[in-house]
Amino acid sequence: MDRHEVIKASYKSLGKGCANMYDGIITRSTLPGKLMDSLIRGLICI
Repeated sequence: MDRHEVIKASYKSLGKGCANMYDGIITRSTLPGKLMDSLIRGLICI
């Protein structure tokens, strides 16, 4: 199984809702994504 197939399988196992939330966090394109990103950055900088 190559990397593309592994990523695709992971998204399928998460379901569409979780995948959209994950994408929002990574891209900071949603309010919850921005909040989670800020929280994670705050924890790393402590």
